[in-house]
Amino acid sequence: CVLGVNQSSTYSPSSWKSTQPGAYNWDTGVWTPMDGPSWVQCSEAIVRYYLDPRNYMDSTFVFAFLDYAYDANTQTVDGLRQLVAGTHLAGTYTENGVTYSYVDQIMKAAAESGMNPYLIASTVLVENGINGTGRSISGTFPGYEGYYNFFNIGAYTTSTMTAVQRGLWYASNQGTGQAGSYYRPWNNRYASIVGGASYYAKNFISRGQNTIYSKKFNYVNGQASHQYMGNIQAVSAESKELSLGYTEEMKKLPLVFCIPVYPGMPSVPASKPYGDGSPNNKLDFLGVDGYYLSPTFSTDVYDYTVIAADNTTSVYISASPKASSASIAGAGTVTLKDGLNEFNIVVTAQNGDVRTYHLKIAVSISSGTPTPVLQQPSVAGVTVQGSVVRGLSQRMTASQLTSSITVADGGSVAVKKSDNATTPDYVGTGNIVSVYAADGSLTSQYTVVLYGDANGDGRITSSDLLRIQKSILRMVTLGEAFKEAADANHDGRVTSGDLLRIQKAILGMTTIAQ
Repeated sequence: CVLGVNQSSTYSPSSWKSTQPGAYNWDTGVWTPMDGPSWVQCSEAIVRYYLDPRNYMDSTFVFAFLDYAYDANTQTVDGLRQLVAGTHLAGTYTENGVTYSYVDQIMKAAAESGMNPYLIASTVLVENGINGTGRSISGTFPGYEGYYNFFNIGAYTTSTMTAVQRGLWYASNQGTGQAGSYYRPWNNRYASIVGGASYYAKNFISRGQNTIYSKKFNYVNGQASHQYMGNIQAVSAESKELSLGYTEEMKKLPLVFCIPVYPGMPSVPASKPYGDGSPNNKLDFLGVDGYYLSPTFSTDVYDYTVIAADNTTSVYISASPKASSASIAGAGTVTLKDGLNEFNIVVTAQNGDVRTYHLKIAVSISSGTPTPVLQQPSVAGVTVQGSVVRGLSQRMTASQLTSSITVADGGSVAVKKSDNATTPDYVGTGNIVSVYAADGSLTSQYTVVLYGDANGDGRITSSDLLRIQKSILRMVTLGEAFKEAADANHDGRVTSGDLLRIQKAILGMTTIAQ
């Protein structure tokens, strides 16, 4: 759905509101205003419902398809009075000492413009409320005193004007190449009513958009454009008002309805969505304890892989939702079998919407002779947890690390840079520790994390400060190992506090726990 074309009130159920890009902020859970603060982008489901002509097939809403044309034989003063009964259009107004009846003025405008007077009235009531509370018809709006826009023509939000201001700006005879058109300036109520009706007749009826429905959903020209209103409920609201102008006897007269039938329509009419509550069904975090995901976790990436250490029979899957109202299934401790294990982490939003993340965990589980795996190094402080090596000191060489490691069953070990081809001068964050069997085959790999070493050179220097600073400013994106290494104060975040910790470590004022 094109942004801004179909809008719903912010008070609508969440299933009526779109979560497409630009319409909803998944981090804050807030919908983006489209035409003022009270209107947001519609969901595809509610558009389908109101677009389906079959959902208007009753004695009330079928009037969405009534021909706009003025017909003096069926459109009478009595019918109009019945339609506007109990609304502000049933009353009168006074201008320059003269009192006018809204009903009489609307009938006059219908004859002059060629537009159905019942449609004129129903449009005004939908646009400005049955009590006439719309600010565009008060005549007292600051800066546009004495101007009226009963149809809210040209009333939309711009970078410099609110929708009401823009509509009254148009009513005051502004607009390139259109000055004086449609009885403007609309400096009295009748000018606004007959001018608005004439605008309809020329810009919609003459183009084949001769019903309430086609005025909103422009199927005539084969594309969703040139629509009069953004409100997705406008068709049903106006058709309901319009039906009130027709008595049961009048409904027995020959009436012309223009009802579209679209090619490829489904056999069953689209149903109205009712789900409410937060639609947020995205994860804020997904991980496997002791391992790094491939690729690095991102909210909008749904497929991941992990290579577990050989003979690992279970792992813990951690997951947390962006919205606290969402629920998660599939996380926690899971059992692994030899080969490829597939898991689904299902996030269910408060309104029932479901999103699934897919996780594949590969592991080799031998039932015979154990496959060589990395033993705990003899260097004090260095530990192996899952697939991560931690606890190194800066400026430790590859040979110093490998000589401290014993691999069972005649295996060997090597340290390489992340390209898995070059031996580093010093072992640093992101380096790969590879374990080989006696026959030279690769059996397992581990990633190094050296806290404070954010650039992977095995040292803690000002270069790391610069890289972390760029990460905080979102100028660079750190991989999982480097993100962990940048968290020098171990508080689970990468912030200015880590910069301060590393600065003090460089100056010899403190140390960074590894």
